[in-house]
Amino acid sequence: LETSETMNERVALASYPRCGNSLLRKLIEQATGVITGADTLPERTLSQALQRCGARGEGIVDGRVWVVKTHYPERKGFVELPVDRAILLVRNPWDAIDSYFNMALTNDHATSLRDDQYERFEDLWRELTAAEAGVWARFNRWWLQAPVPLLMVRYEDLVHHRHRTLRRVCWFLRGERELEGTPWAERVAAAAHPSSCTGPRARHGDHAAVFPR
Repeated sequence: LETSETMNERVALASYPRCGNSLLRKLIEQATGVITGADTLPERTLSQALQRCGARGEGIVDGRVWVVKTHYPERKGFVELPVDRAILLVRNPWDAIDSYFNMALTNDHATSLRDDQYERFEDLWRELTAAEAGVWARFNRWWLQAPVPLLMVRYEDLVHHRHRTLRRVCWFLRGERELEGTPWAERVAAAAHPSSCTGPRARHGDHAAVFPR
């Protein structure tokens, strides 16, 4: 946003790592026309990889952006970020932790380990899953108890019911005002088209039944 267009509020897009934050950021940008920010330093390797994929708001948290990606409190950003509202993106912990394991060992968002590497790193895999299950639970519990208006979105619904789920997100961003009869409705429909963008990698599929609807 230009200086004259700055927003009067900041909305956190919070998720445990590898829960589809980049996918939802892309969809929000397509639906709103506003670039999303992130509380991660743009010089970091993974941030630079996201920038090469089109994430233009890495390291921006001021009034030039409306929605800001964060993994707080699982990890702190480079600056404190007061927020007025929040979107909590939740993914099945098995898939999220598996994807996190792959990212941690490859230092890349899109590279996957061969299956035989799970046997090679069996002890590390068991140790990480045991530890990160608790981190995943504490992270989501923290946000569910945060004293701000909150919308919870399931990654599985974003993949399998994209149009309906993105409508909920934009309804929340619009202050719970209807989308029908506004340019938002057309932009949401276009963004939700299957060819618009893809989600993060998932080795073991999406276990949507873990979370009640």
